[in-house]
Amino acid sequence: MRYLIYAAFAGLVASGSVLEYAILDPEQLPPTWTLAALVLLSLGCAGRSAFLALRSGDYERLTPWERQDLDRRLCLGMIRSDVVDDLAGRGWRIGKIRTALESLRPS
Repeated sequence: MRYLIYAAFAGLVASGSVLEYAILDPEQLPPTWTLAALVLLSLGCAGRSAFLALRSGDYERLTPWERQDLDRRLCLGMIRSDVVDDLAGRGWRIGKIRTALESLRPS
């Protein structure tokens, strides 16, 4: 969401700059390097926002009852495939399984 806000702000500043030059002095062109930088910043931030949105399913938050269930059902000696099989057998999506595996990793 943060990158989407950045993209909107950069786009608004770029369009405001063009509008300012159009109203104040229509014969003078706005500085193209500034506009190009703002447009590139806006497009880059929008692209980053889209990339992060597409990857949001990779990791999901666990609810408190899911964390309690993990503590009750899984132990530190289990190997990764056993954990994945156990959680997938209970209908967990891959994002939640990845989050659970990350939380079980020793710090």
